[in-house]
Amino acid sequence: MKNALILLQEYSASASPAEQGLIRFILNAPETAANSNIKQLSSLSYTSQSTIVRLCTKIGFSGYREFRNVLYGELEALKRIIRDDDPEISVSDSIGDIASKVTMANIKSLEETLHLFDVETIDKCVSLIDGCRTLGLFGVGAGLVVARDAYMKMLRINKPCVFNDDWHNQRLQAQNLGKEDLAIVISYSGRTREVVDCTRILAKNNCPIIAITQNDASPVAQLSSYNIYIPSTEQVLRSGAMSSRMAQMNVIDVLYTAYAFRKFDGLKQRLAETYIQKE
Repeated sequence: MKNALILLQEYSASASPAEQGLIRFILNAPETAANSNIKQLSSLSYTSQSTIVRLCTKIGFSGYREFRNVLYGELEALKRIIRDDDPEISVSDSIGDIASKVTMANIKSLEETLHLFDVETIDKCVSLIDGCRTLGLFGVGAGLVVARDAYMKMLRINKPCVFNDDWHNQRLQAQNLGKEDLAIVISYSGRTREVVDCTRILAKNNCPIIAITQNDASPVAQLSSYNIYIPSTEQVLRSGAMSSRMAQMNVIDVLYTAYAFRKFDGLKQRLAETYIQKE
């Protein structure tokens, strides 16, 4: 599935000045753009029609019509997902209220994560996992929990990978990875100092980087080769990163499952051998 807004954000850093002005207009007023024909958009954004068409083709669309249709559908899907009656948990809530609100927040996070998926990006990331010499996993806090889950999955199918609980060891791990390896960096904000430090080292070593992060121009997102976005769903009273952790684990599940099925014929025996029989 194509995601018009994400494709625009991904391309914006390398866009020409005229294209950047057009991108800013669309990102700031996506509904206006989705409801405008090319002549109207040209007038509103002070951009030539040829620039509009050229931008659409550069980010993977056949032309403005396809871009506009995808953008319109994207905005309609967001409207269905966003709930105005999604209050934060309060001290007066009952156990039943808390259970309902936490569960609904997690469901909403997963729905929005699916909407943010770009299939072409996922496919390229799976190819990187398949072809890399060693997979390095990075994260602190809640991201560390997700990295550990990914490590366990990759260990089961005997994919060479490295994972460390200690941040200083993660930093050494980053120093040892290069262009033949791959790093998956997990950071909700994309701005955590320790994670940014490791990501900078990885980028300096020309190690390909997949970031699982918010759709934001964070240092981690800017340094990474590919970004798989999760929604900005955390509320103040849920600072324990509940919904974002669910979204990040879902991304890991998608990557792992896609990779495992790509290599399924060769992994069937390995999966059988690593299955732990329950008593």
